[in-house]
Amino acid sequence: FLESCGVVECGSGVKLIRDFLIRDSNRGYGSLLLRESLLHISQLFGVKTKIVGKLSFVDEVDKVNHQRRDHLYQKFGFSITDGRIALDEIPVAMLVKERDK
Repeated sequence: FLESCGVVECGSGVKLIRDFLIRDSNRGYGSLLLRESLLHISQLFGVKTKIVGKLSFVDEVDKVNHQRRDHLYQKFGFSITDGRIALDEIPVAMLVKERDK
């Protein structure tokens, strides 16, 4: 289900996730990847880890994909402003509850 994922070391211990490319949409794979990634990040760096990023312009072209992408990030507590995402604290309790579904 996952075609590719690029992770780049940016220096000072900062990791950059370039993109997740998933073949079959609306199957829950994005939720699974993001949930498990956030849980792993919280274990490595703590719950207070701030995550910021720039969204892919490719998702802006397809309105349905754009809405699906925004829903995914907002579902996990990210705010979206001007093509950027931000999460001030990893919502571990919500992630564990989501995992138990």
